[in-house]
Amino acid sequence: MTDLDSPTPGTNANRSYDSTDVVAVEDAVAETVERLGLVDPAPAGLGLEFVVHRAHSPTYGPVAVRVPRYHVYRFPGRKPFSATRSLRQEWRICAYLHPRRFPVAEPLEMVETAAGPVLVSRFLPGEPEGVDSGQVGELLARLHGTPVPPGLPPLDHDGYPVAEATGRRLSRRWGQLREYLPDLPEAPSVERATAALAPVGRAAVLLHLDMRACNLLTEHARITGWVDWTCAMVGHPGMELARLSEYAQLPENGLRERDVLAGYRDRAPLPVLEPALDALVRLDTVLMLGVIFFSYAPDPTRQEWVRGRIEELTARSRELLA
Repeated sequence: MTDLDSPTPGTNANRSYDSTDVVAVEDAVAETVERLGLVDPAPAGLGLEFVVHRAHSPTYGPVAVRVPRYHVYRFPGRKPFSATRSLRQEWRICAYLHPRRFPVAEPLEMVETAAGPVLVSRFLPGEPEGVDSGQVGELLARLHGTPVPPGLPPLDHDGYPVAEATGRRLSRRWGQLREYLPDLPEAPSVERATAALAPVGRAAVLLHLDMRACNLLTEHARITGWVDWTCAMVGHPGMELARLSEYAQLPENGLRERDVLAGYRDRAPLPVLEPALDALVRLDTVLMLGVIFFSYAPDPTRQEWVRGRIEELTARSRELLA
């Protein structure tokens, strides 16, 4: 339930955070429980960005109490953003998709506690295991065929159009990885990367961009929950499938790419990016993973995978970056 760029407790990922950044989660839960008259609060799940408790509301029944770990998030290649903005984005997207019969949590209350912001939503049944990858593909095709929520300014855009936002983080992360891989060529300028990525701003749809089994809940072999919209962007649907394809090369992703694509094709034609552009979009994902495996959670085996993927994808996208 987290962006793979997230700070990771127990590693040097927290070096840009101090005690004043950390939300007192239990205090935030306690105040929310008191103010809303909730009963029987209990831990229900956690990620690297948020902690979730389950409780019972006399008004709504079972609810999820979602509390951020930090007041402000600082990810590599991104502008810092507040937890409040992240929760409001979750509210806005889920409030739009829920009446359209997507398996998202219906938002109920936004509570500003003394300890930090809290989002209370209807509790989603199910477990993050046994996900049918074909259903995931169908779900993505439905999402990509749904109009974008009006006036949505996704956090991951950092205030820019999607091509420039992606170009900026790609350029910065590339520069970061040259500290570990000095034989990498010079990072492309933001201007060059943005120009190369211009087509991803066309045919723009809402993208989840963190499609992994841990962000999906199932019950009785059906997907009952789709969570964590922190990474959402508005762009070409091919960006979604390109990122999913790179994630699928890591076993903890938990999805079978082939089955996802088959499920997608059952509802809609697969979106296609020109090969060099597809490689550049994939490179954005691999560079993000590289920052994790070299800096946040060092992993020699994954580092070699990142090195090989960067070399391959750089070669495939060279004509766009020349």
